[in-house]
Amino acid sequence: MSVIKAENLTFAYPESGENIFDSVSFQIDSDWKLGLIGRNGRGKTTCVDHIMSINRTDIEVVKGNFSSWWENRQRREQMELSQNRGYVGHKAAKMMKRSQAIAGRREQAIEEKKGLLKNVETADDLILRPMTYRSGRLAELRDVSIYYDGKKAVGPVSFEIAQGDRIALDGRNGSGKSSLLKLLTGQQVEHTGECTLGSGLIISYAAQDASSLSGSLAGYAEKNGTDFSLFLMMLRKLGFERSMFEKDIADFSGGQKKKVLLAASLCREAHLYVWDEPLNYIDIYSRMQIEQLITAFSPTLIFVEHDRTFREKIATKTVHLD
Repeated sequence: MSVIKAENLTFAYPESGENIFDSVSFQIDSDWKLGLIGRNGRGKTTCVDHIMSINRTDIEVVKGNFSSWWENRQRREQMELSQNRGYVGHKAAKMMKRSQAIAGRREQAIEEKKGLLKNVETADDLILRPMTYRSGRLAELRDVSIYYDGKKAVGPVSFEIAQGDRIALDGRNGSGKSSLLKLLTGQQVEHTGECTLGSGLIISYAAQDASSLSGSLAGYAEKNGTDFSLFLMMLRKLGFERSMFEKDIADFSGGQKKKVLLAASLCREAHLYVWDEPLNYIDIYSRMQIEQLITAFSPTLIFVEHDRTFREKIATKTVHLD
């Protein structure tokens, strides 16, 4: 039973000279789920917004009636079996035949749905240029407590960052994870205790929040001292179309803005990489690229990331903040 069907769906923003997506066709049936997969900026959220504009009440009624009808039919058959023992063999055989038919239809549906997996994207390997520090210890936090408006949020916490460490900061929201990263990068953070950085230590930082980014990519690169050609190459590897290079960053999607921060960080040679939620809004292809990058280049890294699987795969140490 078809619930939603889209044919040749095309969308473009009024100020844009190109389509976000073009001639998209699909259907969502009542007995399976559809996932939209693609790079950031490919129109996944916009497509879902269009779907949500359809009358949801009608959809829920259809699904509800279908589910209730099937459950009631199963209950009636179970009652018939229990009431007439001699009828069991006949009904069991009938149900087995029906189950086999359903299984056959499902296998056929799976094969048909495989045809929907078109235009699967490939992800080029990212590159990184980590520097080796002159000593084994890069930084140390000793009895550091973070304060918000005069009230202690976390601490005291003590740990050191050694060459080759990949440290994950773990804790509840508001526990000071992002503030500790900012403290390491020299930003003004209300705190007590000591944060000691190695002399001449070079840090590459990717912040958590990219929502306020605006202006041109060229201007952003110049402001941050980033090689523009390398910056554009990194963005291309992260799935940016060349047409995006001339647009205002303010018009980018959340995932694309996050990639701007990450690409700038990747372009910088550094002893220590500090990343605050690197996977925030990031598509699956870029996530795979980031995991492969860290595995291949083994940078010294301290990061915050809520994705437990990523933390367990990447981190060599975990610092828990109470």
